[in-house]
Amino acid sequence: MSEGHLAVMLRAAGKRCLVVGGGAVAHRKVEECLRAGLEVLVVSPSLAPPLRDLVRQGRMRWRQGEFEPRDVEGMFIVFAAATPAVNETVCKAARRAGVLVNVVDCPELSDFISPAVLQRGPVTVAVSTGGASPALAALIRDRIADVVGDEVGEWAEVLASFRRRVQERVGDAAARQDLLRRAAALDGATCIARGEREALLAMLDSWLRVADPGVRVDPGARGGGGTQGG
Repeated sequence: MSEGHLAVMLRAAGKRCLVVGGGAVAHRKVEECLRAGLEVLVVSPSLAPPLRDLVRQGRMRWRQGEFEPRDVEGMFIVFAAATPAVNETVCKAARRAGVLVNVVDCPELSDFISPAVLQRGPVTVAVSTGGASPALAALIRDRIADVVGDEVGEWAEVLASFRRRVQERVGDAAARQDLLRRAAALDGATCIARGEREALLAMLDSWLRVADPGVRVDPGARGGGGTQGG
């Protein structure tokens, strides 16, 4: 796709997804959709063994047969992962129904692309080459994974908890923004990796007390069990 891209993250959990095709590529797309919480329907005359396993586990549905245009009805997104001729038919049907479609290995026919994703708790890093080279996107993702550890996700959870408390307790908007910027600028992930999590939490508590002396710190709220992004 030579056009500009709009990078967005959609809430997909519970929405319906259609994957047309039953081979290895379709299996990869199904796994991506399941991780996102989508309800997956696969349409194909046959299924590769890993997809059959998912059907047996009740993790996806399968309609055995050839693709029919009515299959796209009610779908949130569609992946075409079959033969080129079938993929073109799927693309046309999805466009007529107003459903976004991804045609595997054919970015020029796709409304969206699937980036290589790295997940660390609530932190998501997505790498895309615009469909030029998914293998390169995966390689870059893996290199990022070498330097972005699990502590980054834990730090994001701490920041989410701190953000909620600041919003609840600090009335002045400018003071809220200053606190949140200062907290985000900390190298919290490194502190957590060094075993300095409690000291980090104590520092954030002290900042909150200075901003609002009436705050009574609740030790149970410091841990950051939330997963909201910043």
